[in-house]
Amino acid sequence: MSGKHLSFKVKIVLLATLMSGLVALGMAWFSLTAAQRIGLERLDRELQALGDAHLAKPQPPHHWEHVYDSLLSTYGDDRLSQHILQAHRRDDGQLLFRSPEWPKALILTPESLGISPACDAQSFHGGPFPIYPLASRPEDFGERSHNRPPPPQLNDNPPPPEMDHAPFQPPELESHRPMPMQPPPPMHVLKPIFMTRTLQNRTWRLAIMGNDDVVLLIGADLAEFHAEIQRIWNAFLVATPVALLLLACAGWVLAGLTLRPVRVITRVAEEIDARELSRRVPPMSADREFQRLIDVINGMLARMERSFKQATRFSADAAHELKTPLTILQGQLEQAVQQATPESQEQRTCAGLLEEVQRLKVIVHKLLLLTKADAGQMRLNRDRLDFSEMAQSVADDLPGLAEGLRITTIIEPGAWVTGDADLLNQALQNLATNAVKFNDTRGEIDITLRQEQNRLLFSISNTGPGIPSEEQGEVFERFYRADKSRNRRVDGSGLGLSLAREIIQAHGGTLALGRSDAEKTTFILILPLN
Repeated sequence: MSGKHLSFKVKIVLLATLMSGLVALGMAWFSLTAAQRIGLERLDRELQALGDAHLAKPQPPHHWEHVYDSLLSTYGDDRLSQHILQAHRRDDGQLLFRSPEWPKALILTPESLGISPACDAQSFHGGPFPIYPLASRPEDFGERSHNRPPPPQLNDNPPPPEMDHAPFQPPELESHRPMPMQPPPPMHVLKPIFMTRTLQNRTWRLAIMGNDDVVLLIGADLAEFHAEIQRIWNAFLVATPVALLLLACAGWVLAGLTLRPVRVITRVAEEIDARELSRRVPPMSADREFQRLIDVINGMLARMERSFKQATRFSADAAHELKTPLTILQGQLEQAVQQATPESQEQRTCAGLLEEVQRLKVIVHKLLLLTKADAGQMRLNRDRLDFSEMAQSVADDLPGLAEGLRITTIIEPGAWVTGDADLLNQALQNLATNAVKFNDTRGEIDITLRQEQNRLLFSISNTGPGIPSEEQGEVFERFYRADKSRNRRVDGSGLGLSLAREIIQAHGGTLALGRSDAEKTTFILILPLN
């Protein structure tokens, strides 16, 4: 189904759902990205805390085995395989410890990481990694061993002369004084570098740290981290369709409430015709835009009703006023025809004028009936009628309208209806006249009447050129004639079919064009049976 065939309500719901889905996808992407970033930062802080606890001071070579045992006691056997540990001596790159779970394909050494040996302060500080001291001030921990002052010396010089009168006291050796305990020198720790490596279907988050003596690598398996991200994603995949469905349902209900005035306007517009122009859209509590639309439509209907009443009144008055002068003119022409010399030019002229007056009277009569039908004032003198007998009577009159036509009738007896005999007979006469008027010289007319369930179907067909396909929708329009030359071989005004349809509709039936081609033209009349 193309977009132009979708209802406005469906378009609103689809647009709202699409926009909400895009917003939800954006929020999901942002949430997953934030969760992944926060999770990695938390894991990095955990790895950094594990390393900093052992890099703040010099450690013996076997210390890293105790660190591994500490991890075992902290995480247990189940989670120990999720952590790996490797320690190298910084000056010569000698491997001090490597955990059993360390991937064989993961080869990281100080040289491969670009960490230069700590030969002196210049090379240490000039390495590729930034450093920072854990001690805030070097004097908090004392000076390095190679910067310590020399031990104090014994004083062998004699006292000055002014001290000769003082009693002699043997000098105390400084070496006999207790030396203050010096704290261990401060260790400068490399600022940790974090990286992610994938090996043997396992992804590791590695923290590379070190101090003046050791380069330490601590890693954690990201399987649990990825599983947590996947759980978040799965929860989003489950929650999003449910949320979108609920949103679509809410949008459908909201759109229905919003478009309620449109449905009311549509229903009222469908019920309005020439007989129901007094209908108005009822007042309702609607939004400002819809209330404005309702006011405009009601105003338009009021103007249409006034204009239609004026046109109907004019047509009725004109038709009524024309009846009297036409009747007088007809009488005078009939008298002139009788008084004129037989076969004279005067008599032929008066006879032609009389024929035109009679034609005008028929047109005025039909216009008056159509005007009443438009105003809903066509009064029916309803009686129980034998429609089969009426159809047969019309068929019997056809040979008198045009000679040489072949008439075929299939009329079921006993088709009783309730209606106005004069109007129904006029409708049948109009259909028969139309079949004769647009027939071939030696053509055919087929009349069929049958009963189906609670209705009768009357059809009348004639041979002839047919009605062009582009004009078939106009066949019931007033003053429409298929013969554009207005040929008067058979008298006609273009009102017969229109009047016939109005009469049938007034009786609760329908009249339609069944087919029209190069072979036949068929009109079908349907009336409810009584």
